[in-house]
Amino acid sequence: MAALTLSDILTRVLRYLPSTNMNTEVQDAILERMNYLISLDIFPFQDGYSYAPVISGTWYLVTPTDFASVKEMVVYTADSEKYLYKMDSKTFSERWPMPSNQDTGMPTYYAIRVAEGQIWFNCPFDASYTIRMLFNKIPDDATDTTVSQLSELAKITIEKWGCADGFRMMGEHDRADRMEQEGNKSLAAMKRRYQLAMENDARIISFKEQYFKGSRY
Repeated sequence: MAALTLSDILTRVLRYLPSTNMNTEVQDAILERMNYLISLDIFPFQDGYSYAPVISGTWYLVTPTDFASVKEMVVYTADSEKYLYKMDSKTFSERWPMPSNQDTGMPTYYAIRVAEGQIWFNCPFDASYTIRMLFNKIPDDATDTTVSQLSELAKITIEKWGCADGFRMMGEHDRADRMEQEGNKSLAAMKRRYQLAMENDARIISFKEQYFKGSRY
């Protein structure tokens, strides 16, 4: 479902409904449901990508304006890629209070600093590279463009809720209630997955653990 657009979700929803003469109404309902998710302000459910060039001597990056949390950080070299490990801000500061004073090299760790406005690396880069960051983003208002950035469970949730709204418009309240419950189950699963990801992301990977697990690069 990675390539689903708003029109794709609308098509899938209409397959459930006996009537196909409610395209506009159902599409409006889908957008309203997306904006409802945004209003919950519990967790981000859109994915963002960032490709940022860094030059030699760089030791931090400014986070994107719609940044919520990092999912993956990768440094591209001429012939390989290196995954960086996240460290909590307190431990990072104890080890590298001012990374700019470290010798240049290839960083291994990063931390979110300055009120989530910057990403600090444990040392300045020794050359120019490109950094790819996959991140959870603060959701945009629902549009046909932003729907493609939804996580898979968010799309499933919206689809089920859209069916519920369609059945409700037709007076099929029992079927609407069942689809509403299915959507709520997907929402609960989405919350659990995000919470688990945040817990795993917050755990510190020690140097010893990293050695025995084997490097990812």
